[in-house]
Formats: sequence, structure tokens, C-alpha cells
Amino acid sequence: MVSMSPSYKSDYEHYKDYVRSRELLFDTEIKDRLEYSYQLLYILSTISSSVNTIDPRSKIKHFYNEVKNNFIITFDLINMNYLNSAKQVLRSTIEAFFRFSLTLHRYIEYKENRKRQIFHATDTLKDLKAMSDTHSVWKMTSYTVNYFEDTPIKTIISNLNHQYSILSGNVHVNSNDNFTLQEYLSEYAVYDFTKSSDTINLYNQIITEMLVAIYYFTFLLIDENVFFDKKDIQVLELNSISGIKLTLDNIDEYFTSISDS
Repeated sequence: MVSMSPSYKSDYEHYKDYVRSRELLFDTEIKDRLEYSYQLLYILSTISSSVNTIDPRSKIKHFYNEVKNNFIITFDLINMNYLNSAKQVLRSTIEAFFRFSLTLHRYIEYKENRKRQIFHATDTLKDLKAMSDTHSVWKMTSYTVNYFEDTPIKTIISNLNHQYSILSGNVHVNSNDNFTLQEYLSEYAVYDFTKSSDTINLYNQIITEMLVAIYYFTFLLIDENVFFDKKDIQVLELNSISGIKLTLDNIDEYFTSISDS
């Protein structure tokens, strides 16, 4: 271990004392709001066990785990008042979710093609593979929005893409609004509950919209035993985010009409 000068040693000891004694957001007056975020995170995490069994040769499992792990990290960052960093990770979460969605639908498309006795790689399969792997994020996000245009979750995907664009400012730091105001570590112990609440609301919106999209995906994955518990659907329906219950109802009606036709 590299030896420290006395000044560094003293500062390091102060840092350890600070971390051990610092107040976290779940110790404050808005702790209940953070608990609801954790409830949504728990729902997303419980689905992972079934999602991870789908086509182990593909990247479905890896992209989904990236989404889940990013939400776990973001939750921790919000709890510790690292709000700008939390938004940066949320942006990466949306990108990972789009790649997960395209990789998943490539698998769904492949299975449907085999049922129709189509065994060659169709243009759609090639496009889904190319877009899920591309380094051009703009091409990938644009393709994802267009791909889901005629589905009940088109608004959900569009909203996520819009949030991705907004959150890009937190990554590129091209506006005064996106600069981190804190200069010293101790300043993170001072909470601005309005900003914390806004970040929690953003977290809840993004994870809820992704869970609604996954609810749509489960209807296409009945053979894979991927499903939502009824109580988890009720948690989403109680969400105050505009249009969530309507979208859930539209998904149900969409697949009911297909099964009746």
C-alpha cells in the first residue's frame, strides 16, 4: 500500500468518518417517496429470473441485467444525493432498454418465422440484429421508435426517447442547468428536497414506462413463462404518471382482439 503524507492521511480519516455518519435520503422527510421507487425496482428485478432464461445464446439476458443494474446504481446515487450522476446513468439505462427490446423482438420474430416455415434470415431479422449492435445510438433509438410505432406502447417508447434526449445534456454538460453545483463532498449532505423529488419522479417515470413495455412483451412471451403478477400490475395502475392505466388497458384490449380474431 502506498504511504500517505500526514495531510492526506488526516483528510482520508475525515472522509471515512463522514461516510459512516452521513444522513441518506431515506432518513429524511421524503423517505416514503423513495420507498415507492424501490418497490418499482423490486418488480423489475423479480422479472429478471424468467427473462434471463430466454435464448441464452443471445444478448437478451445481458441487456436486461444492464437495465436492472443501472436502476440499482441510480437508486443508490439518488439516495446519496448524487443527482446529476443519477441522471447520467438513467440515460444509459434507456439506451440499454432499447437494445434489450430490439434483441428480444429479434428472438420473437425468429420464433414466429419458424412457425411459418421461414428458416432464412429475413430483412427484419437482419435489421433488428444490426440496430441492437450498432454504435450509432441515434440510428438505434430512431429505429426503435419506428419499430414500435404501430403497437400499444408507441407512446411509451416515444416518451423514453424524449427523456433520453433531455438527459443527454447531463452527460455532455452543455447547459448551465446541467452543471453540478456542489464543490465539496460535505455539500452533498445538504438536501434540496425539490430537486431530490424531481429526480425521484423522473426515476419513477422511466422505470414505470419500461415496466409497462415489459408487460406488453409478456404477451409475446407466453411460451417462455414470462409474466407479471397481478399485484405488480396494480402497483403500476396506482402510479400517478399520466396515461399509464390507459396504456395498460390498451395492451389488454389489443391482445384480446387478436385472440378473438
